[in-house]
Amino acid sequence: MLPAYDPLTICEPIAGGAARQEMIMRGCLDWQERTREEIALLWDKVPGPVQETCAAATKPSGDYWKLKTCIDK
Repeated sequence: MLPAYDPLTICEPIAGGAARQEMIMRGCLDWQERTREEIALLWDKVPGPVQETCAAATKPSGDYWKLKTCIDK
């Protein structure tokens, strides 16, 4: 099963106190969602050991981009 991460944990620190905080937050959330959707399309084709290793490696960060990068390696 595809890991479920909360994109807010990644995006809030990125947006931080930036003057364009709302725009940055929306862009970050959109990026995380698009990456999650891309992973979801191929997740069933990823070998089980890769799923387990990558899910465990990226769980602390909760970042779909890091999960995708791990899978691509």
